[in-house]
Amino acid sequence: MKKILSGITPILLLVLALTFMTNYKQLDDLSDSERYQIRSYVEAAENDAAADSESASAQEEE
Repeated sequence: MKKILSGITPILLLVLALTFMTNYKQLDDLSDSERYQIRSYVEAAENDAAADSESASAQEEE
């Protein structure tokens, strides 16, 4: 009986680890609305950075 338990234990731990990693990966996926919000935020930040650089260039020219 002890040999059976010591033989099954590593396999059981492997299965539990794979199950945990699979569930964690599924929780890590973004929904469509979250992707849209992130994309909108990045685009807005890029537009603000471009506007700031343009205004800085205009001030240097004056």
